[in-house]
Amino acid sequence: MIQNLNKKRNHVIQMFDSIKRNVSSEAIKESGLVDIVDKLRSSSFRIALVAPFSAGKSTFVNALIGKDLLSMDVLAETAAITTLKYGKQKRIEVKYRDGQSELFPQSASQISTEDQLKAFLKSKTTVNRETAGETARVEETVESVNVYWDLDLCKGGLEIVDTPGLFARHSEHDQITTKVLPSVDAILFIIEPDNVGESNFLNVITDYVENAKNSSLDTDGKHIFFIINKVDKFTEKEILNAREELYRVVSPLLKSPQILAVSSYFAMKARMFDNGSLSLNDLKRDQHISFVDEEGFVVSGRQITENDIGTIHTIGRMSVIEKELSAFFEHKISRMVNESIESLAALCAREIRDSVELVQLLKKRIGQKEGEYEKKLKALRTNFQELTRVLKTEVEHDAIQTLVGTSTGQSKIEEVIEEVKSSATPKLVKELRADLYVSWKAKREELTEHNSEQILDQFLENLLLKLQTKKKSLIRTSFRSLEKQYERFTEGLLGRFSQFEENVNKTFSAELNLTALSGQSAFFQKEQLLFQVRNDIEELFSATSYDIRSDLKERLKNLKEDNTYLVNASGFFNAIKALFGKAEKISVFDMESFQLSLDELVYQIIADAEEEIRIDANAISTEINNRIISVNEKYQGHILKRIEHYQGWRERNIQNLLNELKGEKGKVLNIVAERERSIRSLEKLIKQVKEFYEEEFIEKGEAVYAI
Repeated sequence: MIQNLNKKRNHVIQMFDSIKRNVSSEAIKESGLVDIVDKLRSSSFRIALVAPFSAGKSTFVNALIGKDLLSMDVLAETAAITTLKYGKQKRIEVKYRDGQSELFPQSASQISTEDQLKAFLKSKTTVNRETAGETARVEETVESVNVYWDLDLCKGGLEIVDTPGLFARHSEHDQITTKVLPSVDAILFIIEPDNVGESNFLNVITDYVENAKNSSLDTDGKHIFFIINKVDKFTEKEILNAREELYRVVSPLLKSPQILAVSSYFAMKARMFDNGSLSLNDLKRDQHISFVDEEGFVVSGRQITENDIGTIHTIGRMSVIEKELSAFFEHKISRMVNESIESLAALCAREIRDSVELVQLLKKRIGQKEGEYEKKLKALRTNFQELTRVLKTEVEHDAIQTLVGTSTGQSKIEEVIEEVKSSATPKLVKELRADLYVSWKAKREELTEHNSEQILDQFLENLLLKLQTKKKSLIRTSFRSLEKQYERFTEGLLGRFSQFEENVNKTFSAELNLTALSGQSAFFQKEQLLFQVRNDIEELFSATSYDIRSDLKERLKNLKEDNTYLVNASGFFNAIKALFGKAEKISVFDMESFQLSLDELVYQIIADAEEEIRIDANAISTEINNRIISVNEKYQGHILKRIEHYQGWRERNIQNLLNELKGEKGKVLNIVAERERSIRSLEKLIKQVKEFYEEEFIEKGEAVYAI
């Protein structure tokens, strides 16, 4: 399914390549089409897999790629971000936190077996279990790992990101995972059916989903998928109950939660059989491959035949996952495809316009005096240059007011960032306080002397996740507001551009006595003007810092010790020893005092968390203001470049007319015939482009991703 998407994308690129034969290089450059097609050509799709420890995440990856690549050992807990990418040569690249990197094998001439590569990968991505102090932990030394493999699925730019597990025993794993989410296009939560019923899962999953939702500027949450895994180990009723419960929990956060069910193990084995890496006898010997046939009989072991492979695929359901992901990514690139198609069509239309004007002018010239049109064209060029100069001045003034600001006040962009900070921060603080008080009240009721450390850890991890989610929400709100401001600014410019171009066209047609041509030249289109600034904003959003301070957790370490004291042990002989200061001591834990002290500390931590949001709101707005300068400069430059391209096209068009008018009158009919053939050819190309787009990218039916 995803491979079909690449074919569609490549078809658009091929159409762009074909148009080069019919249109001048200057016209293509001025259209802005090159940048758009280059973006489409280099676009990649990144999928992040997020799951509680042992939910079968690595098996899911193996099923998706059809290879037993990642370790499926239940003890092999992922500790580093691992990204699977396409590569003709199988190799592994490790990036360390100290800036160093390591390749395995070290050179292209070295050959390593798949077993050697998998062993090296496991050593660099799973939690080290040696005695503390004897080895550096993976999460402390390894930044990320890239695995290059000749995977058909990854051709065309698909990347699969395996993340450290949620709810892991190592708290930093959660933060490693949540940091990578803004850099991916889709997030897949891999979940076991029996996880859904656990109270801790239900209490925390909403925060993870909210965090994932705030990791994208998309408003509908369509980039989030829930994959209920290991369905082969549960009954249909258990799977249905898990689906319904999960829907109940996440539906308040997502308009239409996308919940799918798979058996990663069955899917992996079926695909490995299909690609020849697993024999039928291997399947028969696999004790985990067992299912009930249509007649209700259990099929396993020697009973499995090639005819059962389809059933194993059906239980695996991986094709359904691929279909949904393909539809999502098709929607994801539809904006680029749409922009490419529109730009292709606009470029052809502009070339047609040039030819129509020239044909009209040449036909009229036959009955005119020598040099009459030449004088008019030169006068038009001078007038056009002055109109363009005035337009540039006005646009630069608007840009200063909106993007840059003046010595007497902020720009509108800065005002938007300040407004978001002022209005959103108090709301987020209030929400955080309410959430944490409710969370602590529930945790306090579970508190005993023996589980206090676990309760504190759970509460603190919940606090840190909520804190991170609120910060992400603030960043996301800021960038969404910025997008709207850029759109308002662009719409204002479009009104100015439209009036300018209309005046130029009317003057041109009136002075040369030509039939007025309807429509604009497509140099000033909203989506094309916003294309680059949207990409810049998305990249800036992904890069904006939302790190969590670690000092809060440190403050809990000594709390239990402070509420434990020593008293004399009971007994007659110990009482005698006490007279000489030799009594044996036992530790006593003051639960009531501990709870009161804990309440006091937790309330202070909540207050500190609130203050952290306020402080970081200022830091975030300052960071966005600093980073947005480069976006503003690029956008302003892009707008002025569009004006210059329009000016270049108009002046080149005038010069071409002058050149053609210098020719002999006898050749006019030949030129007209040539231009008319060019018009028909370009009109045919426009029709083909639009038909392809409507057929391939505008779906019909119920499950439609709107463009």
